[in-house]
Amino acid sequence: MGWQDKVIKGGEQVILQPRILIYSPPGVGKSTFASKLPKPIFIDLDKGIDELRVDRIPGPATWEETLSLIRELAADPGPYKSLVLDTVDPLEELAVDHVLRQAHKESLSDFSFGAGYSAVGQEWRLLLAELDIARKHGMLVALLSHAIIRQAQDAVIGAFDQYTSALGKRSWQLTSRWVDLVGFASFESALIEKKGDNARVIVTGDRFLHTTRGSGFEAKNRYSLPVKLPLAWSAVEAGIARHRQSADAVKEKILKLATGTALEAKAKSYLLQAGDDLNMLIEIEDQLVKAIQNPLPAVIPASATATAPVAAQQESGAAEVARRVELLARGTPFEEKAAGYLREANGNVPMLLEIEKVLVSRLSEMKQAAATAPETAS
Repeated sequence: MGWQDKVIKGGEQVILQPRILIYSPPGVGKSTFASKLPKPIFIDLDKGIDELRVDRIPGPATWEETLSLIRELAADPGPYKSLVLDTVDPLEELAVDHVLRQAHKESLSDFSFGAGYSAVGQEWRLLLAELDIARKHGMLVALLSHAIIRQAQDAVIGAFDQYTSALGKRSWQLTSRWVDLVGFASFESALIEKKGDNARVIVTGDRFLHTTRGSGFEAKNRYSLPVKLPLAWSAVEAGIARHRQSADAVKEKILKLATGTALEAKAKSYLLQAGDDLNMLIEIEDQLVKAIQNPLPAVIPASATATAPVAAQQESGAAEVARRVELLARGTPFEEKAAGYLREANGNVPMLLEIEKVLVSRLSEMKQAAATAPETAS
């Protein structure tokens, strides 16, 4: 059998369920997110999901028992379609305990030349291999983890702090390469002003999932997802389905959107350039939707800020920005929350401008979501 007989042609490969890792600070809602996965079964390693109405198995006491349990689930998932490890941080501690016990050591530092950490890495590979078997049997695999802040090194910008998983570095390297989605979950927040070591921040309470690496966190995905999504499985699922659609289906949607508009000729030109490149086609569709929606204009035209005297802007700015925020929020789900933020701002122009900026962004996202939502039968 030659190498050509081993080729799996594009479009013929078996589509497997996603492997995802969601990490966050405490209380953001990663377990609640996982509870909405298709028919989940939790392995409760963190013992923190008592208030969730989900099927669960108490976390085993040893590493060997955990691997054995996952092996059983992988061989026969029964009615379950998603396997959730909540969380993998204490699971890694079991792996470390196992390595120490096997080697009769007290600490990983007792090994020579990093051999202890390498041994933990080998055990972690066994775990990922068992989870791959579960995936081959049709299960979605979700790993949950706590977040910590570590210093990262970059060859261009130097050292900086960022959120990452609480897993040890070796386990994290293996896991982050293995999963299809690393998502950082957090509350939406905005820095209003900073004076020395003191900062004023608005936290809206809205929860988001970051799917692409940012300046303060690690993230990645293989599905061309938007860089930020609502912290909801339905949003992630829709993004994955969109990535997996055919190029012809996207072309059809683009033509349907553009036909009869001033953008029709340009859209057809871009389609010729894109060919069957799915990522490019999705980008064309996104840009077309934005252009058709006529997004809200910038809240402060550049020409105005360039010519108006600074003192005059500051004198009348607070009342004007507050009025714009009230008009934008009126009749929307954000009206009550915006009113509260206006009271908190109390005439602080930078804070008011940041409130307006966040509100415009949220309204645009809501508008886009409504435009792209599937139509329901009447």
